[in-house]
Amino acid sequence: MANTIKLKQGSGSDPSASDLVLGEPAIRTDTGEIFLKKDDGSIAKVAGGIDDGDKGDITVSNDGATFTIDNDAVTYAKIQNVSATNRILGRDSSGAGVIEEITPANLRTMINVADGATNVTNTNQLTNGAGFITATLTNEQVQDIVGGMVTGNTESGITVTYQDGDGTLDFSVASQTDNNFTNADHSKLDGIEAGATADQSASEILTLLKTVDGAGSGLDADTLDGISSGSFLRSDANDSTSGTLTFSVDSTDIINFTATSSNNNRGIAFNSRTALSADHNDGYLRLNNNNEFSNGVFTPLVMRADGGFNVDGNTSIDGSGNYVRGLSGASDYSSLLRSDANDTASGKITFSGGDSAVGIAANSDIRLANGNWTGNSTKIQHHNHTLYIQGGAGSNNSKVILFRDANGSDRWYIDNSGHFYPNVDGTYDIGSSSIKVRVGYFNEVDSGEVRVNNGILETKAAIATSHTLTADYNALAVSPTINNGVTVTVPSGAVWAIV
Repeated sequence: MANTIKLKQGSGSDPSASDLVLGEPAIRTDTGEIFLKKDDGSIAKVAGGIDDGDKGDITVSNDGATFTIDNDAVTYAKIQNVSATNRILGRDSSGAGVIEEITPANLRTMINVADGATNVTNTNQLTNGAGFITATLTNEQVQDIVGGMVTGNTESGITVTYQDGDGTLDFSVASQTDNNFTNADHSKLDGIEAGATADQSASEILTLLKTVDGAGSGLDADTLDGISSGSFLRSDANDSTSGTLTFSVDSTDIINFTATSSNNNRGIAFNSRTALSADHNDGYLRLNNNNEFSNGVFTPLVMRADGGFNVDGNTSIDGSGNYVRGLSGASDYSSLLRSDANDTASGKITFSGGDSAVGIAANSDIRLANGNWTGNSTKIQHHNHTLYIQGGAGSNNSKVILFRDANGSDRWYIDNSGHFYPNVDGTYDIGSSSIKVRVGYFNEVDSGEVRVNNGILETKAAIATSHTLTADYNALAVSPTINNGVTVTVPSGAVWAIV
């Protein structure tokens, strides 16, 4: 009885290290691959299928079942040898199929060339039978041939005769009294006046034109006394002029608009914007009636209005010329502020002009008189001989008064509790090494590294960053802890005392 040895087997995935003992083989039945467990505990594939992928000139796919030769991988040296010399690869058999070797005889049949045919290398290889002309005609022979073709023929009234003596052709035109000269040609000539000539002088032509000149003649003049017709103004149509018109007549109504119209904008315009207009129906003379001149009307030196001035339906100056009303709600001119003299406003003035709503010119200032306190608000006031600057409500991080530089950057501020802060921590100084505050009075000084309070000097226990002492200055540290990598440099002339 035969014995059957079965190895450990599985399907769907490779065996793991926990599936086998050292040296134990296993078969993956779906791929036919054999695996062994090695001394180092890893699993090695020792036989079986080929993994999918590019193997160089061949690509494996479908779990090792399909081998595909890569494009351009087969060279001439790797295809079969041609069986003999003088062979061309192609296909002579009917229909599509495999490549075949084509013999010279097959090739001549394919391209329809006779066996033994050679290239033509000179004209001696061509014969008259092939249509090649071997003789050369003389000039006389050519002339006789052409002369024989035309002599004695008459076409459309033209007779041609060949003169063999000098080798020329004579063309003779017969009388044109027949229909060779068409009736239409006769009609054209009959329409020409007897005795007509084509050599009239300019003076003669002008004399003839004058006989038909005048209204309705259909003649248009391009110039008048040498001036183009386009240079004259029309009186019966809209027109424009590029020159200056000067009226020298001594008369009234030199420019007179006579048409009856209720159009309030009938008048004089500049660049299609009506400047001066009038209407005889309502009796008004209007300047800039449609507000087409955005800057308004420049005030003349003197204007006379016996009936007063009326602006937008409100009387501004009456017929006496001494009463002003309707100007920004003021009852008369004394209620208006002067811009060219000292003046006083008894009411509040609110400026809403945005940027530079109030500007103080160079060499000018704002002066505040001393007076009673007018109430709490964000303001500047001179009260009790003291200049008061009152800040805002402090909604911006309790910044009630904020100091900025010329570029608009925040620098220092005062909060609601009266504390004075730099806007950025550890950035701004008070004084400098050359400009010092004479004396500073503080209950406590705290720099973050050194504190002075209640007569006691405290220094920070740890030195966290490298530091170089100032030359000619002595320093004191009490049992400091110097962090790893930190150095303290003592220059010449300086002393560092550690207590």
